[in-house]
Amino acid sequence: MTGLESIEKEIASLKYKVRVLETELELRSNEREFNYRTAAVAHKKHLESVKTIAKLKSECQSLPVLVCMRLPGPATLAKPKNGIEMLGMDRVETGRRKSNPSPTGSVDFAMGNFPDTPNKSLNYLVEKLCALEEENRSSLSKD
Repeated sequence: MTGLESIEKEIASLKYKVRVLETELELRSNEREFNYRTAAVAHKKHLESVKTIAKLKSECQSLPVLVCMRLPGPATLAKPKNGIEMLGMDRVETGRRKSNPSPTGSVDFAMGNFPDTPNKSLNYLVEKLCALEEENRSSLSKD
């Protein structure tokens, strides 16, 4: 009977090892699933960041156009046309803008393209650009 008892002990030992391996496999499977979800969330955040960067880039490219529209002067009258062409607007859109002027001015119309942009920060940037433009004008007039 000792042979039977030793076989039963071996069977019990093997069953225990199988349970330990099953638990380890389950833990590794859960860890892999967690890593997959983490990677998916990181990828989604990366795509959102890329989208935000593209939006900010387009807003930055439109700032010179906004400044030119806000500063009436002989040198700046030609610049808005170049800026509009730079932004890829066609003549029909510019014609609509001339025929339906905004009651609050062209800067507000242009800001309507970016509803998420806070007015204060945009106005601050426009004022800063205006100050730089004035500084450039004064340095050019001294020369």
